[in-house]
Amino acid sequence: DEYGRFRSSDSLAFRNGFLNIPVVDLWAKEFAKSLVKKFQVLTFKRNEYNAILTFDIDEPFAYLGKGMIGNIGGFIHDIASKSGKASQRLGCLARGEKDPYEVFDYLTGSCDRIKLETKFFFPVGNHSGYDKNPSWKNSDYRDLINRIAEKYKTGLHPSFKASTDSKVLNTEHQRLRVIHGKDCILSRFHFLKIAMPVSYRNINNAGIKEDYSMGYPDEPGFRAGLARPFRFYDVAEEKMTDLRIFPFEVMDVTLAGYKKMNAGTAKDVISNLIMQTRKAGGLFISIWHNTSLLDTPECREWREVFEFTLKEQVP
Repeated sequence: DEYGRFRSSDSLAFRNGFLNIPVVDLWAKEFAKSLVKKFQVLTFKRNEYNAILTFDIDEPFAYLGKGMIGNIGGFIHDIASKSGKASQRLGCLARGEKDPYEVFDYLTGSCDRIKLETKFFFPVGNHSGYDKNPSWKNSDYRDLINRIAEKYKTGLHPSFKASTDSKVLNTEHQRLRVIHGKDCILSRFHFLKIAMPVSYRNINNAGIKEDYSMGYPDEPGFRAGLARPFRFYDVAEEKMTDLRIFPFEVMDVTLAGYKKMNAGTAKDVISNLIMQTRKAGGLFISIWHNTSLLDTPECREWREVFEFTLKEQVP
């Protein structure tokens, strides 16, 4: 597509109408049944359904961490556009009011209630047209990362450029380790921008052990035909690696942005994906953004979808 990603519409699964089922898992299940029927001494381990909740924090703050120049420019734009955001920006920066994108108490409180494994992915790359995160040196941003990392597994959200540039990737990997003082073994690429096999090879070489980028940005479903993690096999080097790929099934932006779904349709899609994952004894992984779940009228229905998913996906 325009960002260099493989299009879902070019995939065999999409063109043949089976992107919404974990076809490889189901084939494997039927094959196992046939083997057991013929060779009754055989036994196969039964896979149990589970779920993981994940968050990409592309823009943790609307105003904090933007720097003086960024906020002056933003303030002028707010006034010119008559959007009503100028007073909100001033309140946040001058009076210490809560930044509107800072909904992390809501996110973590929701996670804690359902007691599902939860992972957060933070970007620490340089600012660009595709990367809107604060500087990795910003104290507010560092405090947020450390607050989340104290309680939840935290991974790297490599920048747009880092998907193909190993030097940039390694720099960002080191930055996150410096911030929270822990090994960083999880990743998910910004924009879900995977260049095969370079992106996976680079994160494997950097010491990343688990990647959560396998899925399409514009279509929900089972991109790899699997609802379970698998190890990355580097075809060019004919080598099985230690990197484990965790496919995700659905992302908020896919449903709200690309597909323009309303809450009711989104719930139906998510419910079906969870059902298919349960049938396969797989791992249901969803992606959410703090900016999709703001405490605003515009985001109210997506909070409803989020909370529906939390309850529906519990094992």
